[in-house]
Amino acid sequence: MAEGTVNNDVGGILWWRSEALTALDGLVHGFSCRSGGVSRGEQLNLAARPWDTDEALAENWRRALASLHPGLSPQRLALVSQVHGAKVVTVDRGLGPMKTVAEADGVVCRAAGTPIAVRTADCVPVLLAVPGRGVAAVHAGWRGTAKGVVARGVVSLCEATGAAPIEVVAAVGPRIAGVDYEVGDEVVEALCATGVARGDIVVGRSERRRPLVDVGLAVRSQLHALGVGVIEVHEGSTARSDRWWSHRRDGERAGRQAAVIARWA
Repeated sequence: MAEGTVNNDVGGILWWRSEALTALDGLVHGFSCRSGGVSRGEQLNLAARPWDTDEALAENWRRALASLHPGLSPQRLALVSQVHGAKVVTVDRGLGPMKTVAEADGVVCRAAGTPIAVRTADCVPVLLAVPGRGVAAVHAGWRGTAKGVVARGVVSLCEATGAAPIEVVAAVGPRIAGVDYEVGDEVVEALCATGVARGDIVVGRSERRRPLVDVGLAVRSQLHALGVGVIEVHEGSTARSDRWWSHRRDGERAGRQAAVIARWA
């Protein structure tokens, strides 16, 4: 696992960047933190929320993409309406920050200059890349993880690029984990039904004797079983640090961070 590096970029926007993805040429990516935007309290919210405005959302995305690469256009951004399923779509370009391209939980893109992203506030964000050929972004809540969205993302990327899983580089980003994520036994059973070992994902029991789970470790196990060549996993928990948005911690007051990736060459 890796804590990674949080970099202070343009406009004070903070990102966690995977060392494995950063090492690839012709690629930009980042897992956003919550500071540096124009939402209330100078925060970077990247999804429509009842307490935020369309104007703030558009400006937040403009700032976020500019901080990753000055040539990234918000008008090309590809987002999906996330439904906790296993559908993954392939696009050449998106419809900008105010529209989505489909109801889905993953996006694959081969085109250079098109940023793709998924948004989270506790669920697992996964970024995938085949160097020089294509990228993918996947939203993996426990339901989507149990339904196979991560495998669908890897398979779709490999189909689009002609790559084998061993050529894929994966980064599993910030999510709720461990002592902060108490769930029912049915969640554990659903994840284990995908072939994940119980001991790999259950990190303890709560005072109510309910499982404490890290879905990110289930995602790592699935990626490993698929034969993905490089897998990097962020340590920590979104609920543990105010660096991140967390729905379980903050409820409806929580905004959304984004996992963004784009080919640049």
